Amino acid sequence: MFDRFAAAGLKIERANKHITDLEAIVLALPDAYASTIESNVGGGQTVKYTAPLNLPQRAAQMALIIGDAIHNLRVSVEYAYLGAVERHAPSVLDSYTKFPTGQTRKNVEDALKNRKLDVLSPKLFQRVVSDIKPYEVGGNCLVKILHDLDISDKHWLLTPLMGVATVTDVVVEDEIGHPVTSNTWPIYGDGPYFIDFAPRHKVKNKGKLSIDVVFDDSEFPLLDGISVMDDLKDFSKIAAYVIQALDSI
Repeated sequence: MFDRFAAAGLKIERANKHITDLEAIVLALPDAYASTIESNVGGGQTVKYTAPLNLPQRAAQMALIIGDAIHNLRVSVEYAYLGAVERHAPSVLDSYTKFPTGQTRKNVEDALKNRKLDVLSPKLFQRVVSDIKPYEVGGNCLVKILHDLDISDKHWLLTPLMGVATVTDVVVEDEIGHPVTSNTWPIYGDGPYFIDFAPRHKVKNKGKLSIDVVFDDSEFPLLDGISVMDDLKDFSKIAAYVIQALDSI
């Protein structure tokens, strides 16, 4: 017999594979940047990190992976919910059955009541509205955002990404020959990145570039500036929690 909860688990496994693939791309980004030492207008030296020519293709690849991961996680929640309805209120399981999300608890309660789940399965009703809480105001906003991101990706790629770069362990010699180690503040954008030094300071070590990828989308302000990798891992955890919560009723 087809097990919806087992299928939900497989969807999470697939999403986690996408997340691992994305992490490999992000970790490889710094090696794709060319680093040079150049003279600057102030008479000193500048360390310049230049973005690779294929960066747009890499960004598109990351967007596709993010969309696939989000979709698999959202579908895993859907499968688990359908499995719970099938167990506890099979009479209302049909093509209109879907996991409810909303801005408020009342939105979710109303959606469940419209399907008579408050009467047919009070335990399932309470598990959704009181434990899982798939609503933004006073609830678990990540569940709602996961749903909304999946819808957004159906209309357009989740491409509004931007890089956040930092350079650590740059070593320069000052005017009297003393070595000085320097680190940068986060630099936003895809590059090129410039680190300027004063006259009579000579760069001895160009340092180590690290790059993170963040969402930059006003449609989801709670995700602004947060690491995409951290977001996806959190979404994976919350999807696994929802499956467990529904399966344990």
